[in-house]
Amino acid sequence: MDKLLASEQAFQARTDLRSSYGENARLLFALQTKFQIEDIDTVAEEALTGGSDDKKCDLVYVNREGQYAVVAQAYESLRPNKESALSNKASDLNTAMSWLLIWDSQRLPAQLQSAAEQLQDVIKNNIISNLYIWYVHNCSESANVKSELDNVERNAYALLETYFKGHSIEVHSTEVGKNKLDEWYQAIITPILVSEDFDIENVNGYEMIEKDWTAFIASIPAKYLYTWFNKYQTKLFSANIRDYLGSRQSDKNINSNIKRTAGTDPQNFWIYNNGLTALVNNYKYSSEGEKGKLIISGISIVNGAQTTGALGSLDSVPDESAYVPIRFVKCHDQDVVMKIIRYNNSQNRIKASDFRSNDFIQSRLREEFEKIPDSKYYGGRRGSAQDIIRRTPNLLSSDTVAQTIASFHGNPTHAYNKKAYLWEDDVAYSKIFNDNLHAPHIVFVYSLFRCIEDYKHKLRKKESENEILDNEEKELAFLRNRGATYLLHAAIAYCIENILNKPIANKFGLSFGPSISPEAAKELWKPIVQVAIPFSPTLESGVHDSLQSKEDVKKAMGIFRSYIAGLQLIHGESFQMFANSCKLP
Repeated sequence: MDKLLASEQAFQARTDLRSSYGENARLLFALQTKFQIEDIDTVAEEALTGGSDDKKCDLVYVNREGQYAVVAQAYESLRPNKESALSNKASDLNTAMSWLLIWDSQRLPAQLQSAAEQLQDVIKNNIISNLYIWYVHNCSESANVKSELDNVERNAYALLETYFKGHSIEVHSTEVGKNKLDEWYQAIITPILVSEDFDIENVNGYEMIEKDWTAFIASIPAKYLYTWFNKYQTKLFSANIRDYLGSRQSDKNINSNIKRTAGTDPQNFWIYNNGLTALVNNYKYSSEGEKGKLIISGISIVNGAQTTGALGSLDSVPDESAYVPIRFVKCHDQDVVMKIIRYNNSQNRIKASDFRSNDFIQSRLREEFEKIPDSKYYGGRRGSAQDIIRRTPNLLSSDTVAQTIASFHGNPTHAYNKKAYLWEDDVAYSKIFNDNLHAPHIVFVYSLFRCIEDYKHKLRKKESENEILDNEEKELAFLRNRGATYLLHAAIAYCIENILNKPIANKFGLSFGPSISPEAAKELWKPIVQVAIPFSPTLESGVHDSLQSKEDVKKAMGIFRSYIAGLQLIHGESFQMFANSCKLP
């Protein structure tokens, strides 16, 4: 038997994904690996479409902050060592893209309606700039599948041109077989995949030396990038989340303009280009008159994939007069290497939470969480990429924590649509992260959100097994709306006085106490969620357009509260048991 690839070993170790998401587990692992998503469960509960009538589409994920969307089809072969995956599954993505981009959402099955509305909305409003179409499977990549996906890419772009005139979206299709997934995984655990030595002639430059790193800043002939790209392709960008995105004949397309400049104005290419950053294992420079020779060992382009790919895609080697500015960085401190990758990668730019990670409140919260059983909170800091894809047990994602606090305290609109804003804006940040906030309250609000997600997951499982009841179908239909989990979370919080049967002057004081773990807290919320969720369809008017209307959200929560208020007589015992578990301010 062939030795398992490192990525396959890592995937097999993810029992959390495989037990919860079945045939979609590998798709989620690929998404988490490629984009280094910390809270993959929350993404999964919203982005997975599921159901028998999914129109050949297993996932629609929209990331407003990253300005991209992913549409994917998954396939898990019972014979993973077979030469290739089914190519007809790749061509099925044509069907998926047609349904998502063209059809009115009301003509779609329930599990796709909200996804299509959201995708069409972000395209119409120029919120995303890249649309990724993936076919994820556990076989080797093949020419047949690539051909089918190339056709899907062309057709999807034609649909955009026809139905979304004036858009500025790049479309990229990718076969994510076992080798591509391993390439993405290796790029995280070993940033430099291209390990050969390279001699670069006719180099001008200078060296910078610091304690943790050294760098050689140079101008090199563009022909080297052309040669490297044509030999190594995307392996050259192993430390870069973005591969080369291709080019179209359009003034709006930067890669097309790079190619045009290299061909028509090569002597000025250097002055027009922003320059590249590359990680190397080592370098050695020797001066030979006016220009010297640089020998580098290994290379991964951290910033400059588009320049490299555009030059490498030229019809012939660039003119000798075309030069590019580049800095070659040597660093053996893994923490510094990760920061070099993070801060140089425009798609993985510094998160807003990074700027808050060292403030007093986050430091205090991290200390407080040390006393909370079975919990880990980084407080704005991010673990390494390996931590993310290997899953840190009991981790409360900093972003999800901020979102659930904002939602619980009456702002599900920002919680769902403006995740970064919660960290960036001083007023928004101080409303949720303030002197009144303590770790036990975070556990209180976070566990409610997780309890709702678990309930939705249970309904999806019952649906897949044809065991779902009529009333549960209505509940699931509501929860499938994009942003519905946040709205229900906020609505239950809106009813907290009715549930506890007493006024609460300061909701930040609510908790289950300092010794309750997030998992135990989730169990305490379960009876409340079970009582409240049958009334979730009354929130339908607030969830349209991805919770964009604060007025509609507030009105819907008011209606929901009127129903919950009337349950005190019927469910008074359950409410009282819950109240007995709470620590009140």
